[in-house]
Amino acid sequence: MVPIPYKSAEVDVEQDAIVLKNVDKQMLEKAPNFSDEDWANIGEPAFEQKVNSYYGQEKPGYRSEEKKEKY
Repeated sequence: MVPIPYKSAEVDVEQDAIVLKNVDKQMLEKAPNFSDEDWANIGEPAFEQKVNSYYGQEKPGYRSEEKKEKY
């Protein structure tokens, strides 16, 4: 399974699909992934950082680079 940061995806209700933004097949093939046994660790900060960094996303838990307030 391949985790995708929510900022890299959007829901297309008409198509009943999730559309990935700026992510191609080759990028998905090389993306960090996990197996059924890894579900317990999916929320670990190190794994989240690895996934977000791979997709060029800002640090999870922050609204923007301008404001570093946790939400």
